Amino acid sequence: MRKKSISLISFLLLAQSLFSQNSRVLFVGNSYTSANNLPNVFQQCANSAGFNVEVASSAPGGYTFQQHLSNTTSIGLIQEGGWDFVVLQEQSQIPSFPIGQVQNECFPFAASLNDSIEKYSPCGETVFYQTWGRQNGDSQNCANWPPVCTYEGMDSLLLERYQTMANDNDAIVAAVGAVRRYLRENYPTMNLYQADGSHPSALGTYAAACTFTSSLYRIDANLITFTGTFTLEEISAVKEAVNAIVFNDLIQWNIGAFDLDVSFTYELMGDSLITSGECVSCDSIVWNFGDGSTSHELSPTHVYDPGIYMVNMIGFHCGEAVSQSAEILVEPETLIQERSPAKYIVFNNNLIFNESITNGEWKLIDIAGRRCLSIQHQQTNLGILTPGVYFISNLKTGENARLVINE
Repeated sequence: MRKKSISLISFLLLAQSLFSQNSRVLFVGNSYTSANNLPNVFQQCANSAGFNVEVASSAPGGYTFQQHLSNTTSIGLIQEGGWDFVVLQEQSQIPSFPIGQVQNECFPFAASLNDSIEKYSPCGETVFYQTWGRQNGDSQNCANWPPVCTYEGMDSLLLERYQTMANDNDAIVAAVGAVRRYLRENYPTMNLYQADGSHPSALGTYAAACTFTSSLYRIDANLITFTGTFTLEEISAVKEAVNAIVFNDLIQWNIGAFDLDVSFTYELMGDSLITSGECVSCDSIVWNFGDGSTSHELSPTHVYDPGIYMVNMIGFHCGEAVSQSAEILVEPETLIQERSPAKYIVFNNNLIFNESITNGEWKLIDIAGRRCLSIQHQQTNLGILTPGVYFISNLKTGENARLVINE
């Protein structure tokens, strides 16, 4: 019995890149989304990086996830379907409230919106737009909930809660708040807020747009050539922040965590292959066993004739396919036994026994169990054999050993 783990070597079978150059992105939020027309700025950033993006949005001021669920524009856009990404942004304060309140007023509605997105855009991804703490904390709720009295306290809660929503809904995070925090800490003179200390300035919106472009398309922010009206220093700082927070740590934000992927382990027991497969985000699976047989089960068992076979597990999702393979050797049943070393050496294509043998006492068979040579003498020329795996077997004692003939 052998047990083997397959190392991850996944590849696309179809002639497609990971992301199409054409994509459709829907923003569902409120004034943090509509301020400075974030969808449009994002579109310009993405276009400048080589992506042809169609955008749409529903962002009434102050809207919550719960309100979007009964808003005909929001629901109509989601039900239009065919979105590659749907961005969800909650009202700016709610996710930072006490956890019990967030569990009642936020999480269930985030899940409901995500359910609709998955139903109408099954090949798309939900993106949670992680917003930021107010410039000097949330003065409206400070007295009743001290953790939000400071920017740092409110911002930390928003980061935590958006990450929870992403984890709970198998979604990714656009870490705009974390990028802004990097900028606040490393470039404190750059103003990311409007006068109200809440909404984003034009630079804050540009930072958000670059964050979305890097997050959705998994690219270095330096590939974004759209500069708007910002200074070289501002542009450089924003791209530095996006790369440090997002591009250099994609998995932190679940980016790539739910990509199509397959893997398997197997045990070979005699002539039976027993598999244990895993497939992330698969719509369907097919196994090719290398002998003309296939299976659509996740973990099939297959019986082989003796031989060498390439086993291939393929997973499919939304026009993509990834594959995992392994080569297996199924030996003739007569050779599945404890072996002792044969008393021979191979030198210059000659099989030479170290002691005298009786004519016909040994035979050479191939992987399928077919006799290739009857060994009549103490020295036998192997030059007539094609490269491959063979077995030297003693007809009397059952003693046998493997022999590999190379090119």
